[in-house]
Amino acid sequence: MSSKFFNKKYFLYLILIIFFISKIIILWSKNYVLWDSSVYIGMGKFIFTFGNSGIWESSRPIIFPFFLGLLNQTFNSIYILRLFELGLTLIYGYIVYLIGKEILDEEVGIISVLILLTIPTIFNFSGMLLSEIMSSVFILLAVYLLFKKRFFWSGIFGGIGFLTRFLELIVFSGVFLSFIILIFIFYKNKKFHDLLKGFFRVVFGFICPVVVYFVINDLIYGDFLKPIKDQIFLTAETGWMYSESIVFYVVTLINEAPLLLLFPIGIFLFWKYYRGKLLKYSLVLCLVIPLLFFHLINHKEMRFFLVIFPFMVLFVSYGIVMVYRFFKNKELKLLNLLLILVFVVSIVVSFGNIVQFELGKNYNFENEEIFPYNEFMDNSKVGDIWISNPKYSLYSGNKVSKLIYYPTFNDEYSFELIEGVNMADYVLINSCDIPCNPNFNNCVNRKFELLSGIRNNFNLVYDEMHKNCVKLIGERKE
Repeated sequence: MSSKFFNKKYFLYLILIIFFISKIIILWSKNYVLWDSSVYIGMGKFIFTFGNSGIWESSRPIIFPFFLGLLNQTFNSIYILRLFELGLTLIYGYIVYLIGKEILDEEVGIISVLILLTIPTIFNFSGMLLSEIMSSVFILLAVYLLFKKRFFWSGIFGGIGFLTRFLELIVFSGVFLSFIILIFIFYKNKKFHDLLKGFFRVVFGFICPVVVYFVINDLIYGDFLKPIKDQIFLTAETGWMYSESIVFYVVTLINEAPLLLLFPIGIFLFWKYYRGKLLKYSLVLCLVIPLLFFHLINHKEMRFFLVIFPFMVLFVSYGIVMVYRFFKNKELKLLNLLLILVFVVSIVVSFGNIVQFELGKNYNFENEEIFPYNEFMDNSKVGDIWISNPKYSLYSGNKVSKLIYYPTFNDEYSFELIEGVNMADYVLINSCDIPCNPNFNNCVNRKFELLSGIRNNFNLVYDEMHKNCVKLIGERKE
């Protein structure tokens, strides 16, 4: 781990270029868009057509859809949107490099980026048009600005990160809590006033974009907290679909990127040797608080970790460099070789998981599943359109009037759908798009009633059963 090698920035650029080219090749070869990504694209259309096209889900933050809508209006290409998010991933990695330089030196920064961009979850989700990467960029930038003592701008970007993805508040709360702890520790010290001033600047910066967002919400919905309330409701109602055991993340990390499990060693060494107390507390708490939160909630997905992976790799890299230098000073060459071997093997394991994931995914089959719906929606339709999946309207310029799946297929909403379906002009539905909550005992009967109403009152353009999924496209009878 020669300093002469690692202090050259071209190695960082080489990592970023290899990552970028690899992702371009993969993304160019597949024309598949995730459910949530389809929602964001549809919301972008809705924003820039003033509600005349696309779809709307009030529970989603609007910053990511806004940027997708802006690009879509200009280029009208999914690939351009993917390139945009891929560019964000490179920024994501570069900010991690900058933070690594700040906490120790360039070696930590470069090793952090190398580990980060070979984590299968990051590699697989980058370019897939989800809000996590963009929101993580804002949060990382907010943390980096703490090192530069730009507290107001740190708060601004922390607030924007929250408005890009509400869960990022859990991460940025580590910054708030760090200030509060240190203010109490140094309340009789000359540092007290500087800490208090910095805290108010961060809070004020955070509040500025949030207040604007709340005003917009109040004008649109008459309730400035509606999106957050809706998000909390959806988490409670739909989180069961992603319920996992408390060891889910540990087991997944062992399989995906075992090197990350060494982060506690890095935290210990960082806490012992790093001198800046505010930054020490902030970096540790920005990892520990969301890590505990994600483990304790039932709803678990690896993409939640996209915002805390940077902190994990920073601590792992810090630990690797510090331990390596300790062994080197003691002339323990065998232990250094062992450390390097563990590092290389872990990177190879991560890369192998990336390859396995990409080879094992059948994107063509998933595209074939929604092709009849996309083909139907591609034609110009006038009237009320109901869909059970946001992917159905992905390539359409039509406005969707009703989302059958949103907010959730519970007792109240299923009754509303059954009573009102006759008012629709077109219905595109797949019964498997509407999972049944275990607590909703009448779900199967309600779905049957809804499908029966469509069959009786609509001319069926498409009617197919596949793996117990009823797939219908109906046009209202004249």
